Amino acid sequence: PFEFPDKPERGMTYWAWSLVPVKTDTGQVTGLVFTLVDVTGRIRAEKALGESREKFHSIYDQSPIGIELYDSSGRLMDLNTACLHIFGITRADQVRGFRLFDDPNLPEEAKRRLQAGKAVEHEFVFDFERVRQMGLYETARTGHCCLHCLITPWMSGQGAPGGYLVHVQDITERKRAEENRLKLEEQV
Repeated sequence: PFEFPDKPERGMTYWAWSLVPVKTDTGQVTGLVFTLVDVTGRIRAEKALGESREKFHSIYDQSPIGIELYDSSGRLMDLNTACLHIFGITRADQVRGFRLFDDPNLPEEAKRRLQAGKAVEHEFVFDFERVRQMGLYETARTGHCCLHCLITPWMSGQGAPGGYLVHVQDITERKRAEENRLKLEEQV
């Protein structure tokens, strides 16, 4: 790193340098070639990329919405902490590789839409006992919960889905509140 004292507006600059000897046929050094290249733009771009990755991972990890990332064949690559909590999973490696298109909670029509590159949004009751019976994965949760799910394919350069982004929210409390409100309205 180097700062120009007479040009503080340039800020910190970065330079790559090399020193190569110039030799005669007999190997005697007769001089040196000094090369200096300004690599400030590259270094700043690398720092900006690192900051951007850090921000993305922070948002991803701290999101209150469950997020799942699937590859183009529908295999689970990663999921965030909120998603682990929603499904009662202790470690991501317990479900990594899970196949989106084998999910019994995803209707067949939704699967067809996704494979055609269309987004799918639905609400459903998720049964943790069914997860156990089918041996899908180990879960600490029991009973049922209500989920809202948005699945968005992201498209590759060839026009086919390059992978799938899943947002999952546990809306059980909201559904219960709606049911209680309706019961109270009926009583009035």
